[in-house]
Amino acid sequence: MKPNFAGLWQAETSENLERIYKNMGIIGDALEIAINESPKIEIRQSGEYFYIKTESKVVGKVEVSFKVGEIYEVPDHRWRNMKHKTSWVGGGKKLQIRPLNGSGSDPIHVYEMIGDDKLVMYLHALGETAKQTFVKQTDKDK
Repeated sequence: MKPNFAGLWQAETSENLERIYKNMGIIGDALEIAINESPKIEIRQSGEYFYIKTESKVVGKVEVSFKVGEIYEVPDHRWRNMKHKTSWVGGGKKLQIRPLNGSGSDPIHVYEMIGDDKLVMYLHALGETAKQTFVKQTDKDK
């Protein structure tokens, strides 16, 4: 059974983000903001169909909709349209989002559920891996 990622998520902890962001070309004040902020993610899921809205100080609000297995486009942190392809990995327990037309420094995102209230996002790029853990928001947290 595929995991259900639906919910409102708030970043709780981060590991190794600075190295990934530097590899992506994020520097200076933008780098300081990126590694110290606590982004929010809203995920709606209906089977293989996803809507993901991310809000952060570095890229603002980014919204994407896709069906797993299909290619979609979304602007990256440099506002270039990037093609991505999604797939289930890890025996269908993780969702992977892979850039198709990037420079190699554009990270592969892998989302994994830990129980019902933790979402872990792994970023893989240029031999580095970062990890960000999100906690599910309840009505009282909003």
